[in-house]
This record gives sequence, structure tokens and C-alpha cells, in this order.
Amino acid sequence: MLKSNKNKVRYGIERDKARFFHGRKEEISRFKDLMVESKIKNVGSSFLVQGAPGIGKTALLEECKKIAKKSKWTVVDISIGTLMNEVDFFYRITKNKDSKAVIQSQEVNLGVWKASLTAKTREEINYVNEELVKSMPLLLVLDEAQILGIEGVVSTENKAKVVEFLKQYHNLQSKKGFIMLFGGLGMTKDVLQSFGLSRFNSEYTINLQKLDKQAERNIIEDWIKKEAKAKGNPEYWVDKISTRTYQWPRHIISYCNAVHNQLLDTKELSQESLNNVLKEGDELKKVYYEQRCAGLLIEDCEAIANTIKILPEFFRKSEVIHFFTKEDSLLKPEELFQTCLSRGIFHLNNNRLFSIPIPSLKTWLIDEYS
Repeated sequence: MLKSNKNKVRYGIERDKARFFHGRKEEISRFKDLMVESKIKNVGSSFLVQGAPGIGKTALLEECKKIAKKSKWTVVDISIGTLMNEVDFFYRITKNKDSKAVIQSQEVNLGVWKASLTAKTREEINYVNEELVKSMPLLLVLDEAQILGIEGVVSTENKAKVVEFLKQYHNLQSKKGFIMLFGGLGMTKDVLQSFGLSRFNSEYTINLQKLDKQAERNIIEDWIKKEAKAKGNPEYWVDKISTRTYQWPRHIISYCNAVHNQLLDTKELSQESLNNVLKEGDELKKVYYEQRCAGLLIEDCEAIANTIKILPEFFRKSEVIHFFTKEDSLLKPEELFQTCLSRGIFHLNNNRLFSIPIPSLKTWLIDEYS
């Protein structure tokens, strides 16, 4: 039976950021290079981080934001809606910087400007926004950018606004330094290209893979020693936990949450506590799989499970569609395929073929629904 305590705090496992960051040295080095290059060349650029769900995209974005802030860059988080709304963009920028000098240089009182934004034309607001962007070293961050590609999210009218926004700021001439940092699933580059953002430097397009073994061990050990403040040598625990995490950041967080819960009171690295950690981590991992399939009907899950059971390691979209036509899903084969792609059950790889990025998710789906 799992140990519990009403005073214990469970961390949410859906968007929980990595508490202890290890690995990704090459990716971090490329980001730092781009920060330097942006200032030297006086031109903005894009840094794209894409990969399967749970691969650690958000954690890497957060680390890039920390690096930018330490270098005195202004960091502004934006949403999909910001791309379509110049007023929202203005407020997000000015929240991070005093824009009084920039706006007053146009002989407009800052308070009056803010109060009358809705009366201004889009062209006026866009002009001021661009001047604000040029006045500071700025990192603009958009996570989950693949959402732009979901049908119905962006109307025809708003698509034109998104295209205009990206055209205006990508490769913006800025002497201070300017980078647009995007994060998203494996098809994010294709989605952004469909909105006119065609020039991606391959050096700054990161397709995240699972962590290396040492980084995985370092994270688990930090949770045991620094977060849980456990007494004793954690090496045996690290050995056992790492056999369940598969170097996958989302799984590592699940078991590390369990470490926190089990060691919050005792701090003792006992075999009983370890067994509880492994059981609780297994449960949290299953919850994550359920989240990936949330909203799908049993017929849909059965169709997916029966199909992935016979797919090779790498496969074409046409193969999946062919097998889906033989199943009893209530969704059309194309709809079911897009659902699997958007939920990270399928992932588009560098070789332009698809795969199931989390092997243990494949096993779980087959066991549960095939």
C-alpha cells in the first residue's frame, strides 16, 4: 500500500517544469551562439525547439529564458492570440520594460497612449510595438506553437494577421538583439512555414531527443539529495528508478515526484520507500498516458492499439491511414491520424517518417486496448 500524508504536496504532472536541469549542453550552446550572432549582425532570428510530448521542450525553453535574463535581455512570453492582437503584444512588451521614453519621443503621453490604444489604428500600434522591440535586447517566447496548425484555431482573417506579425518581426533589423523562441511538437516547423516563416537556420532548429544516461541519473540524484534531502547513498535508488524512466524527461519527473512524496517525512532510503516510489511512479506514468489519450473514445483507442501493434518502427502516413480504414473508430482515418499526431502518440522524425516516440506508451496502449 502506498504511503500517504495529507500534508504532502503533489506537484502537478502535466506542465511541471524540470526542477533540476541537466543535459542539453549542445542545445544551450547553440542558443548562446545565436544571442551573440543576433547582436553582431544586428538582425533578429528564430530558435525552434520541437519534439515529442514529454521530451523536455518546456524545460529547455525555461533554461533559455534564464540565460537571456542573466544577460540582461528582456524576456516576453506571448500566446497564439498575441500574434493576432497588436494591443495584447503592446501590453506584454511594456509589462517587461518602461516604454515611456520611446513613446514620449513620438510626443505621446504614456498614460494617454495606454488609455487610447483601442482608438489607434493597427498601423500606429504596430509602429510603436516595432520601436519598442528595437529599443531593447528582446527574447520573444511562444510555446506550443503547433496549435497554430489545428483546424479552427486561426480563422482566415486572423491567419493574415499571424502571417503579418511573423513577417514583421522575423529577421527584424535590431542593433540590440532580437530572437523569436518557438517550442512545439514535431510538426511545428511545418506549421510555422505554412504561416510564411520559411527561413529556418538548421543550426538553430532543435529536434529534441531523449536525455543521455548521465543527465538522467543527475536529475534523479538531485531530487533525492537536494529536494527530498534524503540521508544515505542514493546510487542504488538511482539505479532502480532509471530502469523505469527510459531517459524520458516526463517519466523522470513522474518518479521524482514520487520520491518527494515518499521521502518528505522519513528522509530514509529504505527498501520499502523505494518500492513505494516505483509503484507511485508507475501510477503517475499511466496517468500521463491517459492524458495523452484524453477525449478519445474506446473505439478510437482500440483502433490505435490494433494499428500500432503491426506498424514498423518508422512508418508512412499512408500505412496508418490504410490500417485505420479497417478499424471501427468513429473518427475518419485522416481525423484519427491528426489526433494521434497532435497528442504526441505519433511523431514526425527528421527522416520525414513517423514513429511512436514513447515505446512504453505503445506497450500501454496495446495492453489496455488491443
